[in-house]
Amino acid sequence: MVREITYNAKGNPVSLIGSMVSTGYPKFLLGHDSKNRLRVNIGAYERIPTYELAHQYVYDQQNRIIADSIFYFGQYDPASLTLISGTSHATFVVNFTYDNQHRITKSVNNRVDNMPYHYLTSSYFYNAAAMRIKL
Repeated sequence: MVREITYNAKGNPVSLIGSMVSTGYPKFLLGHDSKNRLRVNIGAYERIPTYELAHQYVYDQQNRIIADSIFYFGQYDPASLTLISGTSHATFVVNFTYDNQHRITKSVNNRVDNMPYHYLTSSYFYNAAAMRIKL
């Protein structure tokens, strides 16, 4: 349960803190780029600037997320929210494909670390009311 949400001067959320921050229950730090888009989401801990899980996002020219790089267990710079160790390779990269109405039509989850590879492709379909449907 979120106990506290902090916002920056532009109204973007920058931290989400639960009722308890401990192993398995990190606080979440949100970094934004110069266009106010979410750049990084870090599941962080208090004392040493370490994270359990972090996401870095890449956008296309139409401001759509086209890649979500997922990292596990490392350190970050608290001032810039830059991942600085344990992050030489993402564990997973999820790539997104969109249709002409800017809806996600496919996500491809690629495991890219040194573990046995794992790929998961999901396709998304929409009805006439633009609602996602399950097949």
